Amino acid sequence: MEYFFGLESRYEEEVHAEISPTLSEPPALEVHTLDVQSRNFIVMNLDNNQVLRYLNPDEFTPIASLTKIMTTLLAIEMADDLDEKVIITEAMLYGFIQANASMAGLRVGEVVTIRDLLFATFLASGAESSRALAIVFAGNEDAFVNQMNMRALELGLSSTTFRNTTGLDEPGKGSTAREMAILLQYAMNNPIFQEIFEARTYTLSNGRLTVESTLHSTANRLGLDISHLRGGRTGFTYGAGRALASIAYDEENSISYLLVTIGAPFPIERSYHIRDALIIYEYIFSKPYQAMH
Repeated sequence: MEYFFGLESRYEEEVHAEISPTLSEPPALEVHTLDVQSRNFIVMNLDNNQVLRYLNPDEFTPIASLTKIMTTLLAIEMADDLDEKVIITEAMLYGFIQANASMAGLRVGEVVTIRDLLFATFLASGAESSRALAIVFAGNEDAFVNQMNMRALELGLSSTTFRNTTGLDEPGKGSTAREMAILLQYAMNNPIFQEIFEARTYTLSNGRLTVESTLHSTANRLGLDISHLRGGRTGFTYGAGRALASIAYDEENSISYLLVTIGAPFPIERSYHIRDALIIYEYIFSKPYQAMH
């Protein structure tokens, strides 16, 4: 499936107007009726670029590991050889256990590839693999983050500021649901990113470790049916709450949708970020005539 939604390729000069969904003041979603817990969301029809429903889409907020959409995309764009070897160092892991960051499970001294780091970053939400990409491509995390912010400005994401590659909360770091939707929509035009986004599992080139999508592992553990989701990037920090950027396909009506939710309550046993997505997608799937207009 292709995700070229009226956008020019990254390898052209973009302007914000070409990639920003047009906000056409759709009717408000019955948030309380549908029991949606997230404080921010936006859902759009990817076939006609129409925003369908939203709640506080332009509120600046921490975004947790939705950050790794940009980390992954920028590393892909900078990479010349995805099979280039990388040795995992202590600097790549430093401080993440103390910060209670999500880790993919890489070990100091382990030899992996750029491709391994990309999958470990996006699927397993690995903080150490995110920093490893930064060190490989920019020498250190701060320098890579500067390039992330430059890329955001190139894409017209004027309300987005990155402070790290992982999504851990820091003052001044954040974005909006709308801009994360724009970023994901754009990123899906990159075939390597699309492959990673849609993967459920990936085994490192050295064969030692298989990483699994945090979306699928959480949904499977809680018995949630997400078969209509093509993929997604979950996120959680205390500042952001639980977040999810996902794409779903309505097979009956042959329509693709993109949804970003941010600010769902914490309890993982409830997985409100995933439940909210399922509620919103079910609602949108039931009204395909609105999505077609």
